[in-house]
Amino acid sequence: MSQQYQQIFKARGSSYDRAMGQFPGARDREFSNLFEGLNLEAISRVADIPSGGGYLQRYLPATVEIDSHEPCSEFKTHHHGAPIDLENLALKVDNYDLIVSLAAIHHVSNKARFIQRCYKGLKPGGFLCLGDVPANHSISQFLDNFAGRHNGTGHSGDYLTADKVEAMARAHGFSVLASEVKPCPWVFASQQDMVDFCSGLFSLTAVSDGELLDALQHYVGIAVTPHQVSLNWELLYITLQK
Repeated sequence: MSQQYQQIFKARGSSYDRAMGQFPGARDREFSNLFEGLNLEAISRVADIPSGGGYLQRYLPATVEIDSHEPCSEFKTHHHGAPIDLENLALKVDNYDLIVSLAAIHHVSNKARFIQRCYKGLKPGGFLCLGDVPANHSISQFLDNFAGRHNGTGHSGDYLTADKVEAMARAHGFSVLASEVKPCPWVFASQQDMVDFCSGLFSLTAVSDGELLDALQHYVGIAVTPHQVSLNWELLYITLQK
């Protein structure tokens, strides 16, 4: 059973948000991968579920109207968007051109219901873009085995497999446009920036910099060039159309 999103981010949301604010471009590739193949100029209304600190906005055209749905009060968009329960999603029918869910669905127990509710919330022809950690991947092992052991809240995700999500999506009427594990490296100016970001994002302040660096290298992998340091993050990206 996955841990509920609210349980984790009630304790860790403020630290996560500070890290994202300090290094706003670190995860650029992770966000931009969501929209590969889509004509964003044709999108007028988007639902961001869950919206965290409103990070999605910098990757969409200024003309797009974004509805932020965030269940956790530790994130600032909780106070500006519509309240939401990830386990019992309630969206206005035929309302969105695009629904996005990034790095959160592994905390949703009933994924079939989540997908079905997203289908109802989309306009005909609308898109659901999911990005999350793949099942049986070294990154899920980092999250559950290392971060979960040291962050004070634990971490136990119900991670995605492409076959499972595609089957659920088709059962609820979606067409599967794309389904692929893609690299989305987190990029930093220095190794210390990478450690500081991950320490804040995952609430690993009780772990020494050296321990965290060793874990990141072991589970995720680090690439160093003269001008930047990259953490070799990967996610499963799935694009569905109503």
